[in-house]
Amino acid sequence: MQTFNYHIKKWEKDILSDPPLIILWKHYSQVVLEFQSQPHLGNLNINSINLCLRMKLQKVKEEIALLVDKKKKFPQPIQLNILEKENLNLKQEQTTLLKLLNSVPTHDIKTNHVAKLDKIRKELGKVAAISMNLSQKQLSQKQQEEQKDQPHLLGRYQKSQSEVEVMKSQISQNKSTEIRKLNSNTIKPTQKLHQTIQKSSQFKQQQEVHQAAVADISYTFQESKQRIDSQILNTSQIATIQGYFEQIGKPSFSASLLYRATRDGFGAINFHRKCDNKGPTLTIIKTLSDHIIGGYTNEQWDGSRECKPSYDGWLFTIAHPHPFKRKKEIEQGIWCYPVQGPFFGELGDIAIMDYSNIYNDSWVHGGGNSYEYGGVHLLKGKGPIHFKTKEIEVYEILYQ
Repeated sequence: MQTFNYHIKKWEKDILSDPPLIILWKHYSQVVLEFQSQPHLGNLNINSINLCLRMKLQKVKEEIALLVDKKKKFPQPIQLNILEKENLNLKQEQTTLLKLLNSVPTHDIKTNHVAKLDKIRKELGKVAAISMNLSQKQLSQKQQEEQKDQPHLLGRYQKSQSEVEVMKSQISQNKSTEIRKLNSNTIKPTQKLHQTIQKSSQFKQQQEVHQAAVADISYTFQESKQRIDSQILNTSQIATIQGYFEQIGKPSFSASLLYRATRDGFGAINFHRKCDNKGPTLTIIKTLSDHIIGGYTNEQWDGSRECKPSYDGWLFTIAHPHPFKRKKEIEQGIWCYPVQGPFFGELGDIAIMDYSNIYNDSWVHGGGNSYEYGGVHLLKGKGPIHFKTKEIEVYEILYQ
């Protein structure tokens, strides 16, 4: 019994000597990736969801490190950078871990570790979905708070306007009074004029301050976030797309959905009805095997049966961090055929055929290579590959 009491006291001492985060990590780190948090999102507040995401991302980071170096020993005390960071950007952290995961070499690790790699990738996808849910909750909470503040803001606005009108009236009266005094007083006219100008300047400054306050209130009411409203991409993948635009030097843009195949139809006629003559567009394609590829063109789609250079265009596979830019020496950037969907490249670097969800006749890398891939294959294969599509989205791109 004395031995048992000794171990109990030692255990209590060890536990109580640890900081709260270390205690939390020691108790839940082994099971956090197995915890299915989606069914409980409705019952959790924002702080609880945030903590759950941080725990999962911390565990993913640890698992990736172990895959990269099996001999690595984590230092003591445990380093919990993700959990301890005060202002953690979840989207940025997911993107960083995804890039780190994509850089893990698979040719020299064991089969069971490849399976573990896939499990970690799926877990990152789940974290992205939960993160999107968290963002929606936070946005909803912010909107509710803004709605509560609207009467107060409106009151401030009305009060500011009233004060401006009162000040205008006072300045007008002061000007009239000063003019009368200038005509009747023995005080030097230049001195009185200087005082009038000074008061007018003060009024102007105060008016500018009020106008700035009014503009700030108006911005609060009118502010809106531009986002890619995709049913194909998760949060981290949307961040990857935004990264492509940053890499080509066009970070400020808005994306408006023109066409969604499951909504508008997979036929070429459906695509052209929604997307022709709309200017620059971004096409996102999800294959039946869940590969996500696509392309951007600065040209507009139409039924002209002609090719267009689209020199500012680029293609992508979402698994690769960089876009594949145009080869300037090849003129064919896109082809516009009324009986085909989006067709990129001279001979079909990406070619989407009529009813691509039914027929296995769409393809990648058909030849010609109008884009620079640097040895990367869009579908992680070799040579031309045919496929079916599960979803296609096309967005109109506007630059700010």
